[in-house]
Amino acid sequence: MKIALSLQNGIDLSGHPGQCSQFLIYSIEENKVASKQLLELDFENTLHTVFFNQSPPYRDHPLFECQIIISEPTGCGFVNKVKIKDIEAIQTLEKDPDRIISKYLDGSLELSEPIS
Repeated sequence: MKIALSLQNGIDLSGHPGQCSQFLIYSIEENKVASKQLLELDFENTLHTVFFNQSPPYRDHPLFECQIIISEPTGCGFVNKVKIKDIEAIQTLEKDPDRIISKYLDGSLELSEPIS
């Protein structure tokens, strides 16, 4: 399984995942982190650009290989757009990426509701 966390400063979780240019991608095997890598996107490859400048089915995108995208609370529009690609959008107020993954894997991550 692959989990992407939206970042803007390369350090902390951020909101607006559709406009984010940085994501930490965690590969999970047997409920443990097997690897993580930083994905950097240019403006043409942000999810906002992909979703609003194209019609379904959307072109291939590195984030479409992920099963989950975690961000600070985001709008329902983003949640519904990624659902089209069978990606679950999860929101939390936790900031530290490694802590988020650890808590997600052990079931203790506190979730937030999407912004309406």
